[in-house]
Amino acid sequence: MVCSSGLGTLRHIVLLCGLFWMAWGSPGLAWGQDTHYQNYIMGQRATGMGGAFTAIANDPSAAWYNPAGFASVEGLQVGIGLTLYGLEYRKLKDGLFRPEGQADLERLEFIIFPSTAGVAARFGPRDKTGKPVWGAGFSILMPYRSQIRFRTSFDETVSTSRREATYILHRDDQTFMAGPTLSRRFGPISLGITLLYTHRAFGWMLTENDTLSDCQPSRLQTCVVGSANSVTSSVEGFVGQFNFRVGLLAQINEKWRLGVSASFSSIRLWGDGNFFLQRYSVPRDPKQTPTNSFNRRPSGLKVTSPLPWEIRAGFAVKPNDRLLLALDVVFHSPMKYTLVDLEEEVDLFQYPREITRQLLFNVNFGGEYKIKPFVPFRWGLFTNLSSAPAIPETSSVPYLPQVHMFGATSSIGLRLWRISFDLGVSVSYGEGFAQRFRPGTVVAFERVRIRQLFAHFYLAGATEMLGRSLQELWKQVQKSVKRGSLISAPRKEPVPAKPKEPTANTSSSGQDSSEPSSNRKTPPPAR
Repeated sequence: MVCSSGLGTLRHIVLLCGLFWMAWGSPGLAWGQDTHYQNYIMGQRATGMGGAFTAIANDPSAAWYNPAGFASVEGLQVGIGLTLYGLEYRKLKDGLFRPEGQADLERLEFIIFPSTAGVAARFGPRDKTGKPVWGAGFSILMPYRSQIRFRTSFDETVSTSRREATYILHRDDQTFMAGPTLSRRFGPISLGITLLYTHRAFGWMLTENDTLSDCQPSRLQTCVVGSANSVTSSVEGFVGQFNFRVGLLAQINEKWRLGVSASFSSIRLWGDGNFFLQRYSVPRDPKQTPTNSFNRRPSGLKVTSPLPWEIRAGFAVKPNDRLLLALDVVFHSPMKYTLVDLEEEVDLFQYPREITRQLLFNVNFGGEYKIKPFVPFRWGLFTNLSSAPAIPETSSVPYLPQVHMFGATSSIGLRLWRISFDLGVSVSYGEGFAQRFRPGTVVAFERVRIRQLFAHFYLAGATEMLGRSLQELWKQVQKSVKRGSLISAPRKEPVPAKPKEPTANTSSSGQDSSEPSSNRKTPPPAR
């Protein structure tokens, strides 16, 4: 469904964008945000193909992969939202230091979050094939989402000493993107540009309590607190910025397509954060005075989170009507920045003061095979390497985890006249190194091993009925636009014609005497 009136098409795209914005909701509240780029593959079709979508880019997720693809969408593309349901497992071997011996930090999280939504359509003048050359749309993306919860506690008695400790670490991080895309097709080549407003929100919370008591061995054991240490701290940050993406898509021949896109470093618009810290300490020596410090900054922290340069290059080949193969190579530039200007206090969260991202390449490969014309099966492989630098065995400053991950995706779909379904899964696994905090020593951080396993599932298509309804509505609007009015005028009933009055040129039988004589009926002669 396309429209020859560009103004009308753009007006209705804006209306649909408003509906998507209200349906999506607002973003909520960083681990992996500053180290990885492909924790989640975006787009219904792209997810099934492992993210190899730069040379295909024919749905609203093209705003992320290749904006030039908007000029190649078929009709009106409406994506209500792709929701991921996931299990994320993390384990830090000997991640918690304690005098009685190290303890593992292990956690399994269940997450639910939307990934992509948008609308795309073509409009404007048509080329020789009869298809519009302009494409436009609006996309909502959530490329990064991270939730980490580590909690452990123990109560142990060794000889006459009893130790009670609790360790809680929470990290929440989310990036939300939204913006329009415009593209144009010049024969076999398409060009496009996307402007995305990017909003990142993150929060860290750390609670650590450690109490050591002296116990007297007796039938009713009594203990007296010998020393106690408590730290409670939190930090939140918010930053908004603009990000430009440009793309090129070329149809080399009937089988081969080439796609290239570039994402420029983001432009910071604003950023703010807050910080809270309270420390309480009761020394074991009774001659020493207990200490209690309090530090709070409700706002005013400088927060920056620039996006590095990114260049994607890919090709797609269609050997026959059933099979489609695609390959992407993604380049990420190196970058350094200070996420939160907290000076030495940021060490409490095992987060470096200056973020260092190294030069990085990721690879995506995928395919699609149509078992039946209405049953597509997709599969893909991808890398999700870490841009964090190598971690030394011991250090006095924190480092970000370095975990190189590798993943696979698969999905199967069902295409019917009114609705389509896709059931898919994405699994990734990686091992690497992180750090544990060792208080009371000059060497405050020690390297430990970490394992991560992510499994995400999605069922898309149930909301496509709304998209179909919007398409039908748009078809009616297009007809109104072509007539020049969105509201058609009331239909007038035809007025019956009045019978003609006999004239001098009309015979008594009602025949017009002006009619040629050859056409007149001559009365039979009288007998």
